[in-house]
Formats: sequence, structure tokens, C-alpha cells
Amino acid sequence: MASLGSPEWLGEQVRGYAAARSHYAAGADLLRTALAILCRPVAPSVQVQARAKTLASFGEKALRAAPSTPDPIHEFGDLCAARVIVGTRNDVDTVTQLLRRTFRVPEGTTVTTGGAGGALGPITFGYRSVHLAVSIPMGALAGIPVPVEAIGIRAELQVRTVAEHAWADFAHERTYKGQVRLPPEWVRELTGLAASLEAVDSALQRLDRQIRDFRTNFPAYLSVDETEKELADLSALLSLVPDEANLARRVAGLAKTLDQWGKVEAVLEPFAETGPPDLIRDLGTALCQLHSHEKTGLAFERGRAMLRRATEADPTDTDAWATLAGTYKGENEELSAELYGRAFLAAPDDSYPLGNVLESYLLTGGDLRGLRLMEPLLRTALRRCQRRAALEVDLPWSYLDQGRLHLLLAEGDAALDAYCAGAVVAAAAFPLLTSRHSLDVLQSHLPDQSGAGRARVLLTLALFARFGIEPDHLPTRDGPVRQGPLTVVVIGASPAVGESVVREGVRALVAALKGGTSQMVCIINADRVALAPAELELFPPNVPVLGTAALLELFADILRLGIAGQAAVVAVGPDVVNALSVRLAIALGVRVGVITRKLADKAVAAWPGGDQILSLPLDTDAIRAFLP
Repeated sequence: MASLGSPEWLGEQVRGYAAARSHYAAGADLLRTALAILCRPVAPSVQVQARAKTLASFGEKALRAAPSTPDPIHEFGDLCAARVIVGTRNDVDTVTQLLRRTFRVPEGTTVTTGGAGGALGPITFGYRSVHLAVSIPMGALAGIPVPVEAIGIRAELQVRTVAEHAWADFAHERTYKGQVRLPPEWVRELTGLAASLEAVDSALQRLDRQIRDFRTNFPAYLSVDETEKELADLSALLSLVPDEANLARRVAGLAKTLDQWGKVEAVLEPFAETGPPDLIRDLGTALCQLHSHEKTGLAFERGRAMLRRATEADPTDTDAWATLAGTYKGENEELSAELYGRAFLAAPDDSYPLGNVLESYLLTGGDLRGLRLMEPLLRTALRRCQRRAALEVDLPWSYLDQGRLHLLLAEGDAALDAYCAGAVVAAAAFPLLTSRHSLDVLQSHLPDQSGAGRARVLLTLALFARFGIEPDHLPTRDGPVRQGPLTVVVIGASPAVGESVVREGVRALVAALKGGTSQMVCIINADRVALAPAELELFPPNVPVLGTAALLELFADILRLGIAGQAAVVAVGPDVVNALSVRLAIALGVRVGVITRKLADKAVAAWPGGDQILSLPLDTDAIRAFLP
């Protein structure tokens, strides 16, 4: 018998491999095509390389391994190998999970290698790649029949980013597999390049997460009519190309905005088995929404299972974790809190899991002092929500989450303002109902003066005014209920800021009221501006000056009586468009006109309902024409 490493032994090994190499080549050809089909839905920019080891490469490796590997043909696991190259480390994780499921790879067989096979240390830079040892199964792979000669072939799958591949393709091939020892200064330079490319990978991963975050919902805000038209147009296109995942994602996002969960299910069902993780997540969400009345049913459990699959495929997907957590609310609060915690750890500055984690904290006996310790994190999440709202993405949630964060920060008026904006842009009732349920939790744990009660009344009124959902409970006002037509007056600037404008506007308004049928029911001092006697004396006597809570009660009366069309808010002053009372009226569908020399265009554009404000000139007849 030839001794290990001898020419005779090497000849036997090379001849043996040459006889079997066609089997490994068949496996490589299969992997090249099948892996591209498998991975493209979850990593659209994927590149796949596959090969059977050449005879020369096999012989060289056999000689190096001879002392410890007497039977290299059967002991080497990389005679057939494939390399999957993706964009970011998030993609590496997602593809790795997909390959695990496809090839039934046990957890312990994954190796992230560095240097000559060991894990990279905290201050070490170099070769990085995820390696999976697999066997090609019988049957079919990604719908492609497995050739008989490839069945059972062992193969090594490598998953790496483009940046990792760039370094490995150049440096790893020339150092680890090289023929010569490189000078230390060259090794140092290569290591520096590895560090730079790792920084590039980290930056790409961070940006990828942010972009995916903004892409989670339809990327730009559309009105209800615009959303419905876009949904119809894209649905028609999707019917022609039903396998197009990106188009299905857009159609499902639009349907979700309109609370059309049946449409979401129908669009995403074709992707149930092999679709990208975010489509699996949204299909699971749709199933849970559609069957929430029967949580023990098969359809609801299938939705939960899909949400779990989405978290396994992409552990960084906060929406998947948080949505799964939401399915256990009211059923298993402990598990719900644990899952919200997983979502929070995936993205600590995301208001969705953060708000729910804090709700769970309050439900399990946490006190308000603990919330105060969270203020820096709450502020960070609030800024993120404000940035998203400014870019008109993830609406109305970007505003509704702002409202909850403001309440947790004890900023009641700011919370009410944010909830008003959320009500204005909501295309369906579902987000407002969900936020109202959240307010039920907060209201029972926050102080009475927190503003949670007022916010709940607002959402209840908005659900009634905009979606016809009958109120479960509304506040009532003392005294008789007035019938229309009614006019609410808002004063928006102190005399020091705009005395002449306010006085001229009040005079014109009072003159218009005298010649019409509308009755003035109250005066609102916007943003708690003190009204001067000189302003009050222009109004009829005994007209009350109300605050926000009383105004909500008045609007409740107006909506309850069905006379919203016979009511109007007339505001006076250059900055009155910023008044909370004006925004309440817009959120509830009450007409708003502003009397001023020039409406502040920037202020109008900065708020989502600003385009619903009508500018009224300082002219009695024009104002009278606007009054109900």
C-alpha cells in the first residue's frame, strides 16, 4: 500500500477523483441554477458561482492534507462547492436561514471562518464567510430535477457579501492559498483593506435597514382616491406578471393602507412557500387580521406560523416580531411582552415595539418613574417618527406613534396634535382603532391630566366622522344642546403680535354674523393666548370662552346631532393655522376658514390637513358666504 503523500498514493487519489468528477460537476451545475432561483426572492442582487474542484486543485489540497486525511475523495467536503454572493450582512443572514431550511442543515454545522478557518477576533480583520456543509437531496431542488449522478453528493455552500467576496477573491487566494510568504508590510496593507471593506459592509447594512424600514409601507402618502386608483392600476399589472415579488409587495402595501386584508392575502398567497421574508410576514399579518375573531382556528394559527417563519428568516425584522407579539395580546401577556422585547432589541429606536414594550411594562405593574428613565430613548424614537412623517412614509402610523410617545413623555397637547394628524391621513379605520385600544391601556395607568382621555375622545369622534363607526362612549356638555348653523371662533394671536390684524378680522366676522343666520357658540383662545378686553368687547355678550376639552364636547354634540355640515370654525390671526383647536376641527371634518391678510403658507404646508383650510379675506360679504 502506498504511503500517505507519496507519488504513488497521490496518483491513486487523483485517478479516483477523475473517475468521479463528473458527478461533482453535475452537482455544481445543479447548484448554480437552483441556488439562484432559491435566493433571488430574498436577495434580488444575488450572484451564484459553483464548481467541481479541478484535478490540480484536488491534488494540491490532498498533498497538504495527507498527514491527517488518508481518503481525501470521501473526506473532503468541498469537491463540489457553490458561492452565494449578496449585498449586505442582513442578506447573508436571510440566505443562510433559507439554505438551512432547504437542505435541512443542523445549527451546529455553520462555520463563520476567519484566517485559516478560525473565527475572527475582536481586533482581527480578514477572511469572512459563512460555510454550510450539505448533501444534495433526492427529488427536486428549486423545482429542478436532481440528476441521478448528483444525488447524495456532499457540497460546501459559502455565503458572503460583495465586499467580503472582493477581499477574499483577491487577498485570500493570494495568501492562504498562495505559494509564497508575503512581506509583513503587504500583509498589514491587506489587513487594512479588510478592515475598510468591513466598515463598508457595516455602513451598507445600516443603510439597508433604514431603507427597508421606509419601504415597509408604501413609500409616499397618497389620498384615499389616489391609493384606490394606484391599487387598481397595479393590480391589473400584477395579474399579467403574478410572480413579480416587488410588484406584489407594492400592491399588498396599498391594500394594507386601505385595510383590505383579503386583498393582501390573495396577492401574497402565491409567495407563501418560497417568498421573501417581508411578504411572508405581511401574509401572516393578513391571515391574523382576517381571522382574529377565531384565534383557535387553523387560519389564524397559519398566520402566526408565517410570522414565526418571518422572524426566523430575518431576525432583524421588528415588524414581524411586533406583529407576532400583538397576536398574543389579551391571550398570553407574558409571551406577548417577551416577543415585543425581541422586536425592541432588534431596533431600540423603533416606536412600534418601544411603545408596546412600555405598555407591557405598565400592565405588569411598572410605575411612571421607570418611564422617566426611558426619556432619552423615547426622544430618539420620537425624532425617528417625525422624520418619517416629514417624508410622508408609514402614514398614519408615523403620526399615531408620535401621539403615544408624547403621552409617555407627559406632553398632552403635542400628543393630541399628532393624533389629529394621524386621523387626517388615515385611509382606513384599522390604525385608529388600534391606537384607541392602546390609549385604553395608557389611560388606566397615566395621570388624568396626561391627555390620554382627550386623545381617546378625539379618535372616537374621528372614527365616527370619517368611517361611520358608532361611538362607544362620548362626553356630554352641561346645558342645552344648540342646533345649527353654528360658528366656533378661534383667536390665534395676542395683541402684541398681531393686534391690528386680529381686531380687523374680529370686526369683519362680527359684522358677517349680524347679517346671517349662523350663531356664534364659543370663543377659543388658541394655544392658551390670553384674550385682551379690547378684543372681547367686540363680541356679543355672554359668548363663552372654552378650552380644548370643552371644544371636544361641543364637537361630540355636533357629530351626535348630525349637523357637522351646519358648523364651521372661523379663525382670526396670522398664526392661527397652528392652533390645536383648528387641527381638531379638520381631523373631525368640520370646515375651517382663516381671516387674515395673508395665510402663512409654510405653516399650512407643514401640517397634513393644512390644505383643507380656506383663506378668508378681510371682507364681510366673503366671510358671510363661508358661514354655515
